[in-house]
Amino acid sequence: QYLCIDETGSSCTDFPDTGGTTDFSLVSHEEEGDGEVYMGDVARLRCAGTGKFLRVHKDGLIDGFGERNQPETQLVVDAGGMPIASGSVITLHSITLGEFVHGSPAGEVRIGSAHAVNYTESEWRYWLVEKKDCGLNTVGSDVGNRELTAGVGGSLMVPSRSRPAASFNSDSSEKTGHELREDWLREGDIVTLRALNQNMLEVDLEGNVTCGKRLGNSGATPGLTHEFFVHRIGVSTVTMHNSTIRRGGQICLKPILEDLAPSCYLRGKEDESGLVADGNLADRDISFTIDVASIQNVVTPLSAALQKGDADVAFSPLWNKQEVKHVEALS
Repeated sequence: QYLCIDETGSSCTDFPDTGGTTDFSLVSHEEEGDGEVYMGDVARLRCAGTGKFLRVHKDGLIDGFGERNQPETQLVVDAGGMPIASGSVITLHSITLGEFVHGSPAGEVRIGSAHAVNYTESEWRYWLVEKKDCGLNTVGSDVGNRELTAGVGGSLMVPSRSRPAASFNSDSSEKTGHELREDWLREGDIVTLRALNQNMLEVDLEGNVTCGKRLGNSGATPGLTHEFFVHRIGVSTVTMHNSTIRRGGQICLKPILEDLAPSCYLRGKEDESGLVADGNLADRDISFTIDVASIQNVVTPLSAALQKGDADVAFSPLWNKQEVKHVEALS
């Protein structure tokens, strides 16, 4: 339903109102500026039905008669959308380069199609993200790196789970009735990323990033890691209870390797040749948009092989072994 604000108060309606009572304009908190609003910024909503600002009272009531100088009109822009669960197939889109990160069949990590040779980039841009169990308690710890103070367009969030929050997008289910699932990705979790070539995303001590060229699936190897801290970008510390990683959110990835330099966030190379682990927290090119991929898009390049099969199965009834039926199947 649509939020409707008019002179009588607030309500919800199934259809947009032609009179403008369901229309709002996002206004920057700054009196002067470029007018742009970023994730984590404080902003206001101007109600077209009243000409004033949306106001949220302490008792939870909402009206459209707020003034600019009233703190009840201040809202923090945060990320919404469906949570991303461990085991999902995702895509990573570079904010600065405007291209998708993919693992090539040869085990290289590339961005976009400029360096894709003998294969189609769009068919290899998918990653399987899986959360490590120990990642749930790393937020705010020394191993989680406490430099989360100055992100892009705001600050990285260091969440606290000591008290509940009431918003639908919060991690608390006390007032929303929505149960928090442990397989949802959250700020500070430790994750692994497996490319479509079935190899892990990995980083060495020199900051080189590949996917399975050396580490592959062999497990722990000295000087290499395939585990990363995942952090949200551009969200103010005011929203400390909304630590879930959601579709369309901006994230950064930090390799977990003891002897690696502190400033080692993954960032896209300017020539789109791949990733390198030397990004600083304040660099814009460490930002990636994470989204869930459609399974249909993942299997479309394999549709011909799936329809044909790679094995032949022979069937015959018990009473007549000479009657053999051949069926194509997948091994």
